[in-house]
Formats: sequence, structure tokens, C-alpha cells
Amino acid sequence: RWNATYRDNDESKVSKEQGIPKEGISVDISALRYIVDPYNECTSNEDESPEKNLNDAISKYRQLSAKWSGLTGTNHVPSVGEWQKLMKESSAFIFYGTQKCLNYVPPSLLVSFPLQECNIMLILDHVETNESFLRQATLDASKTCNELTFEFPFESAAILSLTGVNSIIANQWNCKLRDNREKFTKILEAAIDNSKNIGNALRSSVHPKPESNTDQDISPGDITTEVSSTQSNVIVLDNTVLYGLPYFMLNPLKT
Repeated sequence: RWNATYRDNDESKVSKEQGIPKEGISVDISALRYIVDPYNECTSNEDESPEKNLNDAISKYRQLSAKWSGLTGTNHVPSVGEWQKLMKESSAFIFYGTQKCLNYVPPSLLVSFPLQECNIMLILDHVETNESFLRQATLDASKTCNELTFEFPFESAAILSLTGVNSIIANQWNCKLRDNREKFTKILEAAIDNSKNIGNALRSSVHPKPESNTDQDISPGDITTEVSSTQSNVIVLDNTVLYGLPYFMLNPLKT
């Protein structure tokens, strides 16, 4: 069940062999848990604030979010015990904040922790602010090479998979707050509004259908601008990947 990529031609094969319904496996969305901006380090730009974006999502999906619960940095800094509690009782877990997710929960305390009930983990991290950079630099100075290695994206996903998490969506390298804001919004829209499984929700959020320009005249200057824009977008679009099974659904269609 450990795959770093999602391929269309594997879907029918896995569905037949493992008995996975064609539409996907339903996840109890009422058991969604979250930890957002634990140190309250993203307040400089309110529009891109993780906490504001989360509150907007809770308001938008109020019929589904009544039982969602979690912690934000405006309340207090979550303890390791609170991290473990929220992860353990979740069917879907969201971390949305600065630096790396496993900076906050030591891998040594997480590796033997049972998270079999957590089917989806959405990790929107790898963002730096001045405050988070200074805080993290101080913490990293006292860590061993092995401890730092376990916080890398692939190693973090492997540890979470070993604890029982089935689907892990995570960034591979640093990005900006607005990048995570767009992915957070688009993934939820695809998964909840359009009832897509989590794999298709991620794919539609990072690789949207291109707009047709067949009726427009394109000048050489437009081509140069488009190429430059495409090259910069690749860094953003290829950043977020899914590890594990892509078939889980937050809001399956009612039949």
C-alpha cells in the first residue's frame, strides 16, 4: 500500500484485487481533526493566514464541519499529547502551518503510535516566516543528523505510513503561504464539493485543465511570458504529492 505516485492505470487493478468500490472508500468527515499554525507565526498577511482559511472552510462547509475540532496557535501551543490525541481520534487530519510537520511531534514518539483510524492526512507545511525560521534554527542546532533526517518529507511520510495512516498528502520542498492556501482550498473543493477521491482531488488541484486559446492570436511576447510562467509553476505544481492509497473520499455522492 506504499506508493509515492498515483497512476490511473493502477486504479482498476487495485479495485479488483482488493475489492475497493469504483467510487472510492468513504471516510467519516465528522471526525476531521486539525492543528493550524501552532506558534501563531503566519499573522503578517491576514488573507493568507492558515487560521483564517480554516475558519472560512468551516463556515463554508458548516453542514459537515459541526463536529470538526482542533487547535490553533492563537489559543496556545499544542503539546505533544494534544497532537497525539487529535491524530488518534481522527479519520482525516490536517496540519497547516510553518516549517515541517514532524518538527512538532518527535518521530521517536510517533513511530509506535497507532493511527490506523486516520485514513487521510493533509500536510501543508514547508513555509517559513521570520519567526518560524529563528525558532527552528535554534531547535535544529541541538538535533542529531538522524533526527533531522527523519523530518524530511519522504522519511516523514514513511513514518506516518508505518503508524497506520493510509493516505498522506505532503509538500516536498519549501513554498509560500499563498501556495498552501490555494491547495487547501482547491483540494477541499474537489473532495467535498465535487465528491472526488483524495487522489483525484489532489491531481485536479495541482494540474487543472488548460484553457483553450485557439480563438486568440498569440504573439512571440506572449509565448515567452507563457514559457517563463510555466517554468515557475512547475516548482509549485510538482511540490505536493500523495503517498499511499488515493481512493478515500470525504464526501461521497449520495445514492
